[in-house]
Amino acid sequence: MSYKKVENLAAKLGVYGGAVSFLVLVFGGGAFVVQKIRSAGEVSLPATYASESWRPAKWDQYAWLAHRWCYPTLPNFQTEYRLAGRTLQHRNVGASPDVDTGWIDTKVYVNQNDLIRIWHDDGALPGAYIRPAADDKLSFYENDRSTADSGQIFDGDRFLALSCTRCRISSDGLTYSCK
Repeated sequence: MSYKKVENLAAKLGVYGGAVSFLVLVFGGGAFVVQKIRSAGEVSLPATYASESWRPAKWDQYAWLAHRWCYPTLPNFQTEYRLAGRTLQHRNVGASPDVDTGWIDTKVYVNQNDLIRIWHDDGALPGAYIRPAADDKLSFYENDRSTADSGQIFDGDRFLALSCTRCRISSDGLTYSCK
């Protein structure tokens, strides 16, 4: 085989190799690029399940929380949220025992399933995981999470919260209506 033929063969192999590499990049690497684009803006938070991804929430995803909320199973206890600019502030108030946390700035995140996560910089304060109970957003379910020493994540008890001004509980305490 002459030097010229070897040179031509090497050039062809180089072109084919480049084409194959390009196709692998486009089709295989394309998934990598798409995944990177999808994950842009994600944040790493403690007590996150492997299948969850969190992003900072947009104002319109949490503004509806600015309200006073009552818990049917926690008499004499209320949670309040208010907006201070684009910051959601949180306050718990209650009697027996007497509680008033004062207004606390929060950070709000949302996952890929629209679960809202209320987070405090102070690690002593529990975070809240909130999902609207109805489309009208006059009620929601809230729970907390904890992590065992083993790393396993546990969801806390789920509590129903109702708008204190727009929802009423029936006299038997079993049903409620919101207007």
